[in-house]
Amino acid sequence: MSLKTLTGVFLVLLTASQCSSAKHANPKEDKNMNPRSESSAAFTGIGQGSATWRPSQGSFGPQVLIIESQAGWEKLSRLFPMRISDSSATDFQNLSKLDFTREKIWIFTNGLVGSSGYSIRLEKITVTEKARFFLKGVAPDPGDDVGAVMDHPFHLIVVKGLDPSLPMEFLVNGKPISFGVTREN
Repeated sequence: MSLKTLTGVFLVLLTASQCSSAKHANPKEDKNMNPRSESSAAFTGIGQGSATWRPSQGSFGPQVLIIESQAGWEKLSRLFPMRISDSSATDFQNLSKLDFTREKIWIFTNGLVGSSGYSIRLEKITVTEKARFFLKGVAPDPGDDVGAVMDHPFHLIVVKGLDPSLPMEFLVNGKPISFGVTREN
């Protein structure tokens, strides 16, 4: 066997060895590999406003209520009257016709606040090993003319295809915030 042939065989074996070890590399050790890519979850905003709602955990901080069934929506819509400020009555009425096997109603609230002028709005959902919710919160500026009222500002949305049992992370104005999660079946 010639030196040229031996060199060629050596290079082929070396390349095969490197390919094999790259195939079994640990993704956590290789920062260029992404074991699970990020995707977005589809959602439709139905309305914002104020809700009269008492969370089941007894916490009055930021909350998300996930309604997973027709019965859950009927119970909520009767017990907790909501003023829908930015959607048509048709969108709100169509919530009773959702296919809850594919879609869920999610209601995000700032938690209990002591005046008007607050709001919360979901802007984006990304999904990897967990669901990450990007929300925008608005508070009145000092000196704003606001009414003194106990309130739960909310954003009601319909989310398609998102598993509510995934771990969740909530970011309000870019900062991680702890949200209580209540699931209503």
